[in-house]
Amino acid sequence: MPKPSARDSSRGDAIDRQLQELQLQLDALAATVDLSAVKRMAEVQAKRPPGPRGNSSKPKSAAASVAPGAVEPAHKPTAPVAAAAPVNAPARGPGLAPATKPLPTGTDLADPTNFGVLPDRARLEGEGLDRDALRHQLTGDIKWAQQILHTSGVPAAVWREWRSFEQSAIARLRSLE
Repeated sequence: MPKPSARDSSRGDAIDRQLQELQLQLDALAATVDLSAVKRMAEVQAKRPPGPRGNSSKPKSAAASVAPGAVEPAHKPTAPVAAAAPVNAPARGPGLAPATKPLPTGTDLADPTNFGVLPDRARLEGEGLDRDALRHQLTGDIKWAQQILHTSGVPAAVWREWRSFEQSAIARLRSLE
């Protein structure tokens, strides 16, 4: 078995010193925790009559749920939060459906949070229209899209569809020049 070098020994000593320092800090922290305040809070919560939202005697904070003499962990692990998938996104895994909310169905832009009108992409083709009529139609569609895009409160999925439509309409209009 190889003999430990002086360098290995000094590393071990440094780790031991850090461990002792952390233990002292932990002891100092434990001495400052006042568990009697936690007990009093739990007693007050238990004596309260039920409120309009149900039984208010249940602890409302993590501190109230700590048993006397126990030390509460500094960080409680939580379940990972999945990001919301875009409206037309494929499933993110085998057997998983995308997490989407249904689009609102409102048609009035005066109520932007319920506005759910999506653009008609068939208008980009302009079937049956001559060149000037299509230009006129696309110009009006772009103005309407910009009005929607500049309205605060439009749902994100609806806004993205109109942004994409606006870009496509601008590109189509440029191709007509």
